[in-house]
Amino acid sequence: YNIAFKLVTILGSLILPVTLYFFGKLLRFEYPYPEFASIGAMAFLYMDSYKIYGGNFLGTFAGEFSYSISFGLIFLFLATLYRGIEREKFDWLFTINCILLMCIVLSHLITVIALLLIVPGLFLMKPKLKCAGYIIAVFAVGFLLSSFWCVPFLAFIKWTPTMKWTNIKNFRELLPVEIIPALFVGVVGAFFSVLKKDKKITPILWTIIVFVSFFFTWRGGRLYNARFLPFIFIFIYLLASYGAFQIYWIFLTGIPRNYLHQTDVLENKKNFKNNNLKNTLKFKFFRLGVSRASLNKLKGRIAKLLIFGFVPIVAFLTSGGILLANPLAPAWARHNYTGFESKPDWELYNDLMNYLDSLPYGRVMFEFDKELIQKFGTPRSFELIPYWTKQAGMEGLLVESSLT
Repeated sequence: YNIAFKLVTILGSLILPVTLYFFGKLLRFEYPYPEFASIGAMAFLYMDSYKIYGGNFLGTFAGEFSYSISFGLIFLFLATLYRGIEREKFDWLFTINCILLMCIVLSHLITVIALLLIVPGLFLMKPKLKCAGYIIAVFAVGFLLSSFWCVPFLAFIKWTPTMKWTNIKNFRELLPVEIIPALFVGVVGAFFSVLKKDKKITPILWTIIVFVSFFFTWRGGRLYNARFLPFIFIFIYLLASYGAFQIYWIFLTGIPRNYLHQTDVLENKKNFKNNNLKNTLKFKFFRLGVSRASLNKLKGRIAKLLIFGFVPIVAFLTSGGILLANPLAPAWARHNYTGFESKPDWELYNDLMNYLDSLPYGRVMFEFDKELIQKFGTPRSFELIPYWTKQAGMEGLLVESSLT
């Protein structure tokens, strides 16, 4: 059970680079955009600027693993929805779209709200009535498939606590230092997308504009604007991937074609025969031709190395930047996945649980105290009283509990 639970909690983080790769592939972006999108996913996962909103490793380790699963599935859904819009057929792909949407809805609600804001960007790529009809049909069937959860949720939402969140208005939260390099490359991508009138980039630009506007205009309440920060960041990385993609092809087209193929010495000799120099210099020029051919061959090899090594070089530099930043994620992963038994105060915690288990059945009341409880492995340690013992637990005032 514990192993299965751990694998499920990390699943969303593991699928994100894969789903972003297929997002690029299914939207028909050329090589190496899908590869750059995967690299962008890795950079996003290691972000340290926020720890609880979801999507990145830290958000997952803080408990937002259902958000991470839903977050990863969104990009696969958008890609398959785009292909479905192209086909305009209610076939097997339509079924996949509906099932993916059902999985997103059943994983997390915030991502569904975000999805409703993102999907119009796909419609702008192909603004036709049939396209709108297909999207509406997918969402209708997806809602019906998840209605066993959605309908009771909507019916009983009045009984849930009204969280009066105070929205973030700090511009620094929107532009942490780690996102700035991607933002610069993203500006290059935005410039080329406008220059080339590339419609495939429309949903990415649409999402960034809408969510940034939403970030500063939403008044708060049940919906906390910070929960949409992960979408702003990941779409900036998708835009940066497009910028890197354009830089790659500019670099590629700037290399002379003859450097990409081995130069034939005999052909070089023939070229020199057409020269107007005296016949007495033919042999010398032939020798010079050989040396030039060797030089061209060397340049060709360097050019090929740079062309085929461009993506690995970017991946290497990205991972190097991550390591230099000394990310918190690896340490937090070790802390989370090594379990309660490996923590320094396990014996005290175990004794406490054994004592509670020895008492007659009753409800154990406890208060949240981070400094006191954290040493057992997590500040939520006492929430597991029903797991270790036969007793029921009751949380105090700080956490939304049955008492409220």
